[in-house]
Amino acid sequence: MRIIFCSECGEYSLDPATKCDICDSSLPEDGWAEVSGEDLVQLDYVDGMEYESHLPIWEYEVIKLNARADAVKYNTELLNRMGDAGWELVSVESSSDSESVRFGIFKRAWLPEDFM
Repeated sequence: MRIIFCSECGEYSLDPATKCDICDSSLPEDGWAEVSGEDLVQLDYVDGMEYESHLPIWEYEVIKLNARADAVKYNTELLNRMGDAGWELVSVESSSDSESVRFGIFKRAWLPEDFM
């Protein structure tokens, strides 16, 4: 099964979906992952965990960057949208099997009250 992650609120929706089930934002075309039923159970388990308020909590997002020369505008808009949503670019990594495929790794402070 395929799930699609929302870059605005960090939740996921089951495919097929074009809008987030939680915040109603448009879902990114490249924000999906193939998961098994067991993976989905684990995600739901983690979602139900209680966090201690004095510990720093970070959420991470990995987005495939477009490596084509004509994709500069797309990548710039993507990075600006992520920055506007509070995401900080931590690193740009290449895929182990292809030097031309790059992924942007982002992090932002996770505030539990924003997601309740």
